Amino acid sequence: MTHKPPKVLAGEGCKQVGKVVSQERGELVTVCAIVSAAGTSIPPVLVFPRKNYKDIFMRGGTEEALGLANPSGWMNIDLLQNVLKHFVKHARPAIDHQVVLVMDNHESHMSLAAREMQKKTISIS
Repeated sequence: MTHKPPKVLAGEGCKQVGKVVSQERGELVTVCAIVSAAGTSIPPVLVFPRKNYKDIFMRGGTEEALGLANPSGWMNIDLLQNVLKHFVKHARPAIDHQVVLVMDNHESHMSLAAREMQKKTISIS
């Protein structure tokens, strides 16, 4: 939900009236944060509300964060594969370093196709 600025009343003849307004204006950016129980984390994944992703979106951002684009700005099953690859790159699961990825029940995580993708991408055997 975006911030709706309140109406500001000013006295008659007042030349300057201060008001703080978010520049956001309805743009949503989804952040996928992956954090371990010990408190360590991998760089975040940001989903921008655009049809095509451009590197300039991440300028000044966290090193190695992953930027993606989707017209709605929401995570979907197509982007999930990129998130899983990002997870594997940073968590580095192996036979002697097994990891457990616990996900919420977002619709992009719950389909049979997503489950198959998870098995294929995160498989350590």
